[in-house]
Amino acid sequence: SEGNPIEIAVVVVWQVQDAARALFDVEDYQHFVSVQSEAAVRALASRHPYDEGQSEHVTTTLRGSADEVAEELGDALQQR
Repeated sequence: SEGNPIEIAVVVVWQVQDAARALFDVEDYQHFVSVQSEAAVRALASRHPYDEGQSEHVTTTLRGSADEVAEELGDALQQR
């Protein structure tokens, strides 16, 4: 948001609770999780500036608000 492109790395730990349903609902659930994770990270990164001072109206930054950003990413992934 409002800055130069950055490179972001994310580790997503997930567990399939119902393997039969996962295989039935999507053809390749590992690929599905990968695509959904990348989409959630891109959306999250576009909503927050990297560092403080880049935007007056935003208080949560990717660099300075790790806990809040991680919680937001977890919520986004859970919804997907």
